[in-house]
Amino acid sequence: FDTGGSISCWIYPNAIGEASQGNIISKAAGTGGQSGYVIHMGSESGGDFDIAFKKGFDGGDGVWTNDGRPIKKGAWNHFVVTYMADSASNNPKFYVNGEAVTVDRDTGPSGTTETDASQAMTIGNQSAATDRAYEGAITEVSYWNSRLSQAEVNELYNDGKALDARTHSNAATST
Repeated sequence: FDTGGSISCWIYPNAIGEASQGNIISKAAGTGGQSGYVIHMGSESGGDFDIAFKKGFDGGDGVWTNDGRPIKKGAWNHFVVTYMADSASNNPKFYVNGEAVTVDRDTGPSGTTETDASQAMTIGNQSAATDRAYEGAITEVSYWNSRLSQAEVNELYNDGKALDARTHSNAATST
């Protein structure tokens, strides 16, 4: 994910998670996305959640969150983030259950993207320690080295059904 791409997963959150930042996926040297990236649960209100995406840059890490708390507690939610890290001015796109959601740039990155090559990829906690446990279930984590289109995200979401490669082969057209 050094140069960006897309990450897709299904999540079933039971709570916001440890330290109010339950990590869904982490491949970073710390909680801020240093030398990599982190996707974690954000704020909670009325059983609904935001998601945050953090990406490491050598002059300052970028932090983005979504508006409206579209992630539902106690339900399966399909989440996709697409991002190209070739410029600090780029913003990610978030999709929840096949729909694009508004993304806020909480902290703009500066400098050039940091490599995540030496970081372990961890699902359900942070890579550098174990104090950001996700509370719930995570399945079907997938990576692409390109930005998925809205049509490809919709194909992955598949109307809320589990992905079946035999009937949804168009989902794999990106490289």
